[in-house]
Amino acid sequence: MAKILIVDNDPEQREAIARILREAGHQIETRADTVGLSEALHSLSPDLIILDVHFPEHPHAGIEAARQLSANPQLCRIPILILSAFN
Repeated sequence: MAKILIVDNDPEQREAIARILREAGHQIETRADTVGLSEALHSLSPDLIILDVHFPEHPHAGIEAARQLSANPQLCRIPILILSAFN
């Protein structure tokens, strides 16, 4: 199955998603923020990133991370699923 990275500051949300995906047979890695995300991706090599949009310390961190990843030739092919409970 797929190796999926979940990036979400909400521990309950992060673990709920991780549990569902693990039960489906996926390998899951999690992070609570986007700090150092590009560097971490080189060693993690996920097949998919589930990325929260809004982080309290920096409201646009998720969008900025997605833009940085899509601009990076080594990381731009990793699909990003944007997640938000923000209304």
